[in-house]
Amino acid sequence: MFTFIRRAWLGQAPLWKVFWFGGPLVGAVLPLALTLLLPASTLWAKALAAAVLVAYGAWACVALWRCAYNVTSRVWGRLARVYVILAFVGVAINVLR
Repeated sequence: MFTFIRRAWLGQAPLWKVFWFGGPLVGAVLPLALTLLLPASTLWAKALAAAVLVAYGAWACVALWRCAYNVTSRVWGRLARVYVILAFVGVAINVLR
């Protein structure tokens, strides 16, 4: 697992693995796991959950960007980078609200 995380961060992993295993799969399970494992009423738990989600989001965006062209067709690389930009804009809009 740590090998995958490192390879994705360095831009050495195949895009499909980074997108599917590092994107929607973890992106759906991680918030659920944090909700179930951490007490919702404490400030430290909310801060820890936010820190974990921000760290994951940063890793996912960097990994997707760097691995974008580890594909057979460059179209997928362009789509992956557009996805990263749209995700970043969406987060920025929600934070600034």
